[in-house]
Amino acid sequence: MSKIIRAYQRTEKTGKLSGLGAFDKKFKPEKSLLIGDAGIHWQEFLQMNVLDLF
Repeated sequence: MSKIIRAYQRTEKTGKLSGLGAFDKKFKPEKSLLIGDAGIHWQEFLQMNVLDLF
């Protein structure tokens, strides 16, 4: 069975995460990650083991 993770690279500091609700409704991701200053730094994200996310 496939599992979906949503990883969102935030480039603006506006506080709006437009479109993510629609994505979640359609694909029902198991986990969501925010990449950027307000979440996981992109360097850390690239070094993560994908299997550790589940």
